[in-house]
Amino acid sequence: MIFIDTNFFIGFFIKTDFWFERASEIIKEIPIEERIICQAVLNEIITLIGMKSDVKTCKKVYNYLKDTCTIFNENSIPNINDKIIETYINFNGDLSFTDSTIIESMKELGITKIISFDKDFDKVNEIERIY
Repeated sequence: MIFIDTNFFIGFFIKTDFWFERASEIIKEIPIEERIICQAVLNEIITLIGMKSDVKTCKKVYNYLKDTCTIFNENSIPNINDKIIETYINFNGDLSFTDSTIIESMKELGITKIISFDKDFDKVNEIERIY
């Protein structure tokens, strides 16, 4: 499994985004059954697409994600918010709360690779960032 960050999908869905071409290349290399996001990432993607587009586009994006990614419910992890805030503090706020959620989800699932254009993930030794 390969975790996919919010900024990757923003780059993929927004044709004028700086990362559109690279995201379009990478997505072809990742089999559908390997793609995973969490609820926090889904929330961010839909919110950001909604700010740049309309609700019909958000629905299309949601359906695409639902059909092509596993959506992990991080709230199934016991004491998840305590773990997230500890990760957030350990990185001194350099990683966002959502990024900290991703890290904790990846730990829970034993995933070590993430597709992200966010260099902050390079600070996490256990994670290999694909970009």
